[in-house]
Amino acid sequence: MSRNNRHDLETEAGCRLALTGGMAAGTGNGYGYVNLWMDPAGVQVPPCRDGIATNGDLDRLGRPMQRGRGLGMFDDLWPVAVVAGSIVEMVPVNFKGSRSSPYANTDLTSGKWDLEAGCPVDETPLAAFMAAVESALPIWVCLLTEVDGVLMMRRADACKVWRAVAERGLTYRPSRGVEKGHEVSVARLRESGTGKYKGRYRRVSIQWKHVPSDLWLDQDWRPFDATAPIPVHYLD
Repeated sequence: MSRNNRHDLETEAGCRLALTGGMAAGTGNGYGYVNLWMDPAGVQVPPCRDGIATNGDLDRLGRPMQRGRGLGMFDDLWPVAVVAGSIVEMVPVNFKGSRSSPYANTDLTSGKWDLEAGCPVDETPLAAFMAAVESALPIWVCLLTEVDGVLMMRRADACKVWRAVAERGLTYRPSRGVEKGHEVSVARLRESGTGKYKGRYRRVSIQWKHVPSDLWLDQDWRPFDATAPIPVHYLD
């Protein structure tokens, strides 16, 4: 578990979704729903590498810890009623949890980078994200934190944020690190990889703290509610 205890926040959110009809995104029917969601972008997200906790831990619903997560872009499916009582859309969501700094979990997804072509390698989560951006397909992110023992959430469409940052030229000035005092994009691709892989990967990084208020679904932090609707793009 990380120093920010993000995994237990994300696990609890997944349990609450499961109790309303949701499920993990990376296995079985969950992975099928993810591919249906990504189909308009013409891509698929690579399947989950299982991710089951090696110590055999279970979540509070008795499910193997982390099963169906680690998909590269999505963690769970959020059920949204399209027609009350009959049609439910399973919306993939990416959980980003942190107790100590609610906006600090900034890396969304990653993938191998083709240095010669200057683009993501096909069939990687990064390539899927960029295809979603180009096709205006929502990639929903749910930030999680805890206040006085209450699980809190704030949600946004990462693709909408990415496009808005490019269109508006949104930047911020870091107060620490090697970029302190410099203008840095609110959303960007960050190089990663070490040794012989140095620079061969890119991470989608969004500085959530600096995302303008009009780009959030939830205008402020609110108690986590697994029944709270998420807009479904094809109904707009």
